[in-house]
Amino acid sequence: MERPDEGPISVAIKTTKPHSDLRGLLKEVKVMMFVGEHSKIVGLMGCCTTNLRDGELFVVLEFCHNGSMERYLKSNKSNFVNLVQKGQIYVPKFDHGSNYECNLSPESANVEYVQAMPQELHLAMKEESNNKNSNAFDIHQLIMWSIDIAEGMEWLAMKKVSI
Repeated sequence: MERPDEGPISVAIKTTKPHSDLRGLLKEVKVMMFVGEHSKIVGLMGCCTTNLRDGELFVVLEFCHNGSMERYLKSNKSNFVNLVQKGQIYVPKFDHGSNYECNLSPESANVEYVQAMPQELHLAMKEESNNKNSNAFDIHQLIMWSIDIAEGMEWLAMKKVSI
């Protein structure tokens, strides 16, 4: 697919299997049309209803590089870097190949979770992850994904979408 102002874009095509719930997919298209565009919701690009009477419906959606969040988390659960253990936060240090931990317990003076998980740590983990070509993620990334999901759900609630 191509947008005049952006050039070619990748899309995903969603359809139903023969003799499956065509009405459910039509309802989904109707909701997506009603909701409109939002940066935290997969976008509806269009749909093909040419053979709708024959039970064929093709929905063109914005392409999600990693697929569904559920599938991504399940298939990459071994890549989760647990920085919170038994009430303590462990901050790995990535310094030219050396990896050691710093223990920041709740008893530590003037330490808050937000201070213990700075953006620099997340960027260091990403850099280390890129060097190893892995899909490593940590609690910081889970929190960021949760915020994104909440923003999308807030948009749906504002639009008064009920399923």
